[in-house]
Amino acid sequence: MTEITKKDVLDNLGLIKKILENIESYIKEKVHEHGEVIEKGINGVIDYIYIILKEIINAQVISYGTILEDAKKKGLEKEFRVAYKILKSTKFIDYDTENKFIVMGEKTKYLIKLYNNYESEQKKKMFKAIIKKKI
Repeated sequence: MTEITKKDVLDNLGLIKKILENIESYIKEKVHEHGEVIEKGINGVIDYIYIILKEIINAQVISYGTILEDAKKKGLEKEFRVAYKILKSTKFIDYDTENKFIVMGEKTKYLIKLYNNYESEQKKKMFKAIIKKKI
């Protein structure tokens, strides 16, 4: 069994970041900030996964009732519920039963921590490179 090094982890984080950027780029062509254009079926599920994750990262919490009502108005309740179940079962989100909010799950917190550590490491490397050039 090969040992996983810090470089392996950082390389994988860079790859994950690139994949997420590609997914975001694809979804941005389908979803608009105001007056979303959301497709039915699997693309609708992907769109709602994007919307939920984006809101949870930006605002830390989302009102389950508000987003469900919005989905119902658009005839996309099924797509929302499937996206919610996928994210909840994979621990990207959790549900605060007391306040009825969707909150950040373990996996999202972990990925944000890994990404922040990766960013910090990249800044340190850049700083060291700048210092070496000046010396």
